[in-house]
Amino acid sequence: MSNIHDDYLQLKALREDRILKRREEDQALSVAMELIRERILSGESTGNRIFDFLLSRFGFLEPVMVEFYRDLEKKISTHAGELILLVKHHRKSLFQAELDSSGMVYDEVKYQLGKLCGGGLVFAGRERAFHPCDAPTGSFVTALAEGGEIQVTAENLMLPISYDSGNGCECLFQDINGRCELFIGNEEVRQYFDEQVNFHIKPHLLLYRMAKVLGWSEADSLPGRAMLVAELTEKLTQCQRAYIEALSSGKGTKTEQLGRVRVDFDRIVLEAGKYGIPTREACDLVSKTEALYNQP
Repeated sequence: MSNIHDDYLQLKALREDRILKRREEDQALSVAMELIRERILSGESTGNRIFDFLLSRFGFLEPVMVEFYRDLEKKISTHAGELILLVKHHRKSLFQAELDSSGMVYDEVKYQLGKLCGGGLVFAGRERAFHPCDAPTGSFVTALAEGGEIQVTAENLMLPISYDSGNGCECLFQDINGRCELFIGNEEVRQYFDEQVNFHIKPHLLLYRMAKVLGWSEADSLPGRAMLVAELTEKLTQCQRAYIEALSSGKGTKTEQLGRVRVDFDRIVLEAGKYGIPTREACDLVSKTEALYNQP
């Protein structure tokens, strides 16, 4: 009967031999995967654009990944001419410090809205780790949920997709800053904004502004159109009254104060004009009042 030490040494040798073989197999597999990538990148094709993309990026085909990209492309291609919305959630600190230093963190929400031009996914190269493909939009607009300036980007909308091999081989919408959500088609986009509650800005109003800046032909059919008309009409009326009252007060009114009120009025008129809201009546009344009070 062998002693326990000899048995241990034998098991140790078997384990080391298995580890070495596994290492050699992994290395051979990596080389084979790289060769597959190079062949696809050099122009060879499987006859399936999704297969080609996944092989060039990973060197293998995972069924979950194939199904994910196939379903995504089908959904995008069947909603040509409609809206697509990417919602990005980014955990930020109130004091611009480390997120765990004070516990004072919040979820910054950024919206990216585009119109699908038709066709399938636009695949990117391997250098784009977190944005492997684009939605065919040609351009898109970006805005924060709390409001602010709406920015236009003349590029396809990049889709942040990551592959989690440790969670059931799952494909996720997320980037380096946090999780993302994707809504494809007018119905999904409108439903998303229907469900939002934001005390700082009216969600439907923001969607309308973004769609208008984007140049979407159906923007005026959105509920936010009526909201914006009501809001700007009220502001226009208030500015008109304030300016006429300032003019009517005569010489006692400071020139700077009068100028500020007139600047506010002109700004509202300009904004209303962008959305086709009538301003002629208010402008005519202000002009007549100016003419009356500027008489010698």
